[in-house]
Amino acid sequence: GKIPETSAIWFSSMDNPLVPPSEWENIKKGLEEKGRRHIWEQEYVCNPFDGDQTSSEIRYPEFSRVKHLKTPFRIPPDWKRFRFMDWGMNHPTACLWAALSSDFYLYIYDEMKIQGKSVDAVVELINRRTGGQSIEFSILDPSCWRKESDGVSIADRFNRCGLKVTPGKREDRNYSGASLVKSYLSPVTG
Repeated sequence: GKIPETSAIWFSSMDNPLVPPSEWENIKKGLEEKGRRHIWEQEYVCNPFDGDQTSSEIRYPEFSRVKHLKTPFRIPPDWKRFRFMDWGMNHPTACLWAALSSDFYLYIYDEMKIQGKSVDAVVELINRRTGGQSIEFSILDPSCWRKESDGVSIADRFNRCGLKVTPGKREDRNYSGASLVKSYLSPVTG
C-alpha cells in the first residue's frame, strides 16, 4: 500500500494444487513427532514468525539469547578479525565484524545496515566504523562478482574503493551458509 498500484501477496506451500493435502499432513505429522514444528511453520506454511511475532528466531531456532549473547568485553589484540558483507542498493547492505578467539569461538562484535548508498559511500562508512582495526579479510556475497551492464562487478567497485574483498562460498543444494551458521549455534560434540 505504500507504492501506488502495488500489493503484497502471501502464499503458503500448501496452496500448490499439484501436491495432495494428504502429503502435507504426512510432512506436518513427521515434523511434529520430531519436535520440529518451527520448520513446518517457517518452510511449509511460510510463516517466518511462527506465531510469536519476534524476529530473534526467524531463521535460526538454534539461537538462544542466554547461550549466545555475552557480556561485553574487550577483544584481545591477538584475535583475528574479519568482516562479512552482503551488498544491496535497493535491499540493505549488511556488514558484520567478527573476531576469532584462540579457542576458535567466533564473536560477532559489530554490525551495520546501510540502504540506498553507492559502493564508494558504503566503503567509506565501513572503513570509518572499522577505524584502525586490522582485518584479516572481508568476505562478500559471491553474487557480487557478476559483471554489471558496464562490465564492472560490485566486487571490482569495492576493490577500486580500497576495500579488498574475498568471495564467500556459493550455496548449493548440499551446502548452505544457513546450515553452517546453524552448526555454529548448536555444535555437535563427540
